[in-house]
Amino acid sequence: MRFSIMCLVIAVVALAAPTRAGMLDWLRDGAFASDDMTASDLEALEARADDGDARAHLVLGHLHGEGRLVARNWSRAYEHYTTAAALAGARSLADERAHAERQARRMVDLLPKEEVVAAQSRATRRIESIRLRHELADTLRQARDWATGVAVHAGRALDALTEPSEGK
Repeated sequence: MRFSIMCLVIAVVALAAPTRAGMLDWLRDGAFASDDMTASDLEALEARADDGDARAHLVLGHLHGEGRLVARNWSRAYEHYTTAAALAGARSLADERAHAERQARRMVDLLPKEEVVAAQSRATRRIESIRLRHELADTLRQARDWATGVAVHAGRALDALTEPSEGK
C-alpha cells in the first residue's frame, strides 16, 4: 500500500513538473528544476538556500525527494520543504509556501516519525541560522551607515577648525 501510494505521488509530481532550461529559470519563473541541472547549478542553488532563498529550498526539497542530481533522501526533502515554507511565509511568497507545506506533509507520510523529528530540528536550526545571519548583516549595514555619518561630520568639523578665519 505504502509503495503504491509513493509510486502514484512520484508519477503525479513527475507529470506536473514542467521542464525548464535550468535551475536559474526556475528561480526566475517559478517552474520546477529540470533534469539538465549540473553540479555547479546545484552548488549555486545550495548557496542561495544558505542565504535564505525560499525558492531555492523548494527546489532542493524537490531534488532530494525525487532523487535528481542527489541521492533520494526524504528526510532532507522534508527539511528543505519545511525551511521553504517558513522562509516563504516570512517573505510573502504564498504559492511557494503552500506548495512547500503540501510537499512537507507528503514527506511526513513517507518517513518514520523519528526522521521527521530530526529533519524538523535541522530545519529549525537552519531557519534560525539564516535569520541570525540576516540580522547580523542588517546590524553591520546600520553600523557602517552610522560610522560613515560620523566620519562625514568629523571631516566637516575638522575642515571648519582648519580653515583660515576670514576676519583676520
